[in-house]
Amino acid sequence: MGEALAIIIAFATLLGISWGVTCAAVWAICSLMHWTFTWAVGTAAWIALLLIGSFGSSKK
Repeated sequence: MGEALAIIIAFATLLGISWGVTCAAVWAICSLMHWTFTWAVGTAAWIALLLIGSFGSSKK
C-alpha cells in the first residue's frame, strides 16, 4: 500500500510540475505576443503620425 501511495504522489508531483511548466510557457508566449503587438501598434501609430505631420507641413 505504501508503494502505491508513493507512486501516486510521485505521479501527481510530476503532473503538477509539467502543468506548471506548460502554464508558465503559455503565459510567457501570450505576454510576449501581447507586448510585441502593443509595441508594433505603437510604432505604426508613431510612423503614421510622423508621415501625416510631414505631409501636412509640406502641403503648406
